[in-house]
Amino acid sequence: MNLYYFNIFNMIFMKNFNFITLVLLFLAITIQPFEAYSQVELKWEKSLNNQIQWQHVTALGSLITNDRGGLSALDTETGEQLWNKANYANLDKIYFQELVNSPFISIENKDGFSLVDQFSGDVVFNSSNLGIKKLKDYFFLYNSGSILVTGLDTKGDPLLGLVNMADGQLAWTMDDKFD
Repeated sequence: MNLYYFNIFNMIFMKNFNFITLVLLFLAITIQPFEAYSQVELKWEKSLNNQIQWQHVTALGSLITNDRGGLSALDTETGEQLWNKANYANLDKIYFQELVNSPFISIENKDGFSLVDQFSGDVVFNSSNLGIKKLKDYFFLYNSGSILVTGLDTKGDPLLGLVNMADGQLAWTMDDKFD
């Protein structure tokens, strides 16, 4: 019985269609909804003085680039350069890290370890400026606007300190030997 209805359907609706027509109709129906997505408009274009070595889009939407001119952040809506840190020029990407659940990026270079605010470009922590020879660990204390750091001072002695995120200065240190 089902075959009978199928043959009637074929005779009524398909007698004027050939296989190629059906394939073209199918493609037109399936591809047409994607046509709107194929026309992406260019939002902005920017000429740069140096060739970009690498770029990174953070989870918070900042576009960070690095070239011979330094580490920079670009506004993703306009392409305008928001900030540039020339002392981080030619930084290898392995020394750059986005800090999860934080507005900061960490950078290691010959000068030490730094934490940079990805929105303003402010250096909120620089280990070498604070007399820390080797940084072992750090913990963000957001409620107090501070970073608790542990490491070794310039003499190689253990150091525990609290850094103010607003100005990057040490609020206090303890340099006793911890046993």
